[in-house]
Amino acid sequence: MEGIECPNCGASSNNYGVFLGHSTNRCLRCGLDYNFRTGEKSFRSFDDRKPIWRDPERLDKLAKLLKENL
Repeated sequence: MEGIECPNCGASSNNYGVFLGHSTNRCLRCGLDYNFRTGEKSFRSFDDRKPIWRDPERLDKLAKLLKENL
């Protein structure tokens, strides 16, 4: 199967650079949401697409809040 490349930064789905959705693909490298049907492009902030358990800074903030309130 041939990979899909991000039209913004060139990351390929063959090396897990692009998350494949139904019609919209989000690049994990640059954050581009690209709809292949309509050609619509949009960007989301890094925090919107990164789970909290993979973001040490946000995890530290959460741990601090939990310690203060428990």
